[in-house]
Order: sequence, then structure tokens, then C-alpha cells
Amino acid sequence: MESEKNREAEEAKVRAEQEKVRVEEEKKAAIAKAEALKKAEAEAKVEAERRAKEQAKREIAEKEEKAKRDAVEAKARAAEASARLAEKKAAAEKLQKEAQDKLKEAEKAEEEHKARLAEHKKAEEVLHKAQATKPVEEKPAIKIAAKEVAVSPPKPEAKKVAEVPAPKVVVPAVVAAKAAPPKANPTPVKAVKAVAFLKQDPCAGCTEGLSQSYQACAMKHGNPCAETNAAGLVTSGPGTKKDIGCCMKKEKHDRCLKCAGMDCAHGTCKVNKKYYKPRTIVGELDDKAAMKKSGWGK
Repeated sequence: MESEKNREAEEAKVRAEQEKVRVEEEKKAAIAKAEALKKAEAEAKVEAERRAKEQAKREIAEKEEKAKRDAVEAKARAAEASARLAEKKAAAEKLQKEAQDKLKEAEKAEEEHKARLAEHKKAEEVLHKAQATKPVEEKPAIKIAAKEVAVSPPKPEAKKVAEVPAPKVVVPAVVAAKAAPPKANPTPVKAVKAVAFLKQDPCAGCTEGLSQSYQACAMKHGNPCAETNAAGLVTSGPGTKKDIGCCMKKEKHDRCLKCAGMDCAHGTCKVNKKYYKPRTIVGELDDKAAMKKSGWGK
């Protein structure tokens, strides 16, 4: 029994030493595990910091690249907008210049018309004066060319008539008829008939330039033919027209509108049927026939 006790004591001692060794090993293993975990955490932290720095660098680079692209696109858009603005400005200047040119043409035409009226009036006065001051037995010889009437001066014995030079002016048939005395010889009558063939076409000159001039006058004066009093107010009675030149354009415009509605069948007249509506489509538009003619659907 004593040997058995000694054996058990020895075994217990061995087990205690083994337990002590196991505990020591477990302790060392725990310490090593803790150190490895700590090291892994430090490495993970370093790696996370490195990745964060790389991500920040990439984001900064992307933002800089995006800012550069936006700047280039903005510059391109600004250049395109500037080019469009320049084109619109050039087109506006061109339209303004064309409008000014047309206004100048209208003013020039109005001045020429006034000059012709003055010449006509002067010629009529000269003819009336020559007819009133000459003797009854003497008759002026009227020579008519294509568009001119030459009135020969009277004899030198009439003082007032001698002072009037022999004018060479353009006069209509009405003035020539007035200049011819009653019961004249057959030659002046034939000449007056020849002048009658030079009558101006009332429907001539119905162009887009006239319509634009009329619109400019209407925008500026409304009805330029309205009669105004001394205070500049429109009255129903006689007075002064708002603008004589624009009034003449309005009357010509009204006449052209009537001419556009004339029936010119069989070549009886020659008018601008599309006056004041140059872009209006006349007649029915057959889309299907036009498409078929152009080759659509083949």
C-alpha cells in the first residue's frame, strides 16, 4: 500500500508538472496570439491609412480632371455662343443695312417723283404762259419725240414771250392736249394721240420694296393721308396731310392691292398677283403627288 501511495504521489507530481507545462504553453500561446493580433491590427491600420491616402489622391485627381474638362467645355460653349452671337449680329446688321438701303431708295424715288412733279408743273406753267401771251393767229409748233415735247418759242415781237426760253420737258397727254389750241391743224392732233400711247401703267412698280416702304410709313404715321389741323391733330375736315411722301406710298399700295385682284385672263393686263403676299402658296398643295414625283416610296 505504501508503494501504491508512492506511485500515486509520483503520478500526481508528474500530472502537476505536466499541467504546469501545459499552462505555461497556453500562456505563451496566448501571449504570442495577442502579439500577432496586435501586429495584424497595426498592419491593417497602416494598410487602411495607405488606402485612404490613395483614395484621396484619386479623388483629387478625378476632381482636377473633371474641373479641366468642365473648363474646356465651358470655353467651347462660350466660343460657340460668341460665334452664334456674331452671326446674329452680322445678320441683324445686314438686315438693318438692307432696310436703310431700301429707305434710301424710297426717299430717292420720292425725290425723283417730286422733281418730276415740279418739272411737270413748271412745263405746264410755261405752256400756259406761252399760250396766254402769244397772238391768237400764231400757234406753237409741237414736236413730239418718243418721250419729249419741244415747244418752239414765239416770234420776237412779243416781249414777255421772248423772255421765256424754249423748254424741252416730259409732259403727259393731258398737258399736251391743253397746250393745243382749239381747231388746230391735223399735225398737233396726231402728236397728242402719239403722246397718249406713252401713258404709264398704273399697276407698275408693285414690288416688295413698295410694301416695305408702306409698312415703315404705316408704323411711323398710321394713316399718312389723314388731314391734320394747325395743332397737329387729325380732323375730319381739310387740313395738312401727315406726310405727303408716305401718303403717296399708301395710295400706290392701295392701287397695287386692287391691281393684284384684277382678272388678267388672255393677257389683258400685267400685274403682280402675289403683291403683299409673296410667300402665299396659290392653289392646293398635294403632298402625296409631290412626294411621289420626288421619288419617295420607291
